Amino acid sequence: MIECRGRNGWFKLAVADVTVFRDGTAAISMASKRSSSMPPIYLSGPVEEMQALLDDLQAQLNADAALLAAAIA
Repeated sequence: MIECRGRNGWFKLAVADVTVFRDGTAAISMASKRSSSMPPIYLSGPVEEMQALLDDLQAQLNADAALLAAAIA
């Protein structure tokens, strides 16, 4: 279960969507089951920057997970 912090407090992630628009921007939205027309977490930017952000987050997650695995081994 993934928990997120939105405008009204904490919620359990139910839906995460990616949309790429014709103008070259991409959007990532994350919402609970009680989603409204505007999700509580919405990221938008050029496709290249969004991809770089996701790549950076993945690298950070992998590095921290490796450190944790080494610490508990």
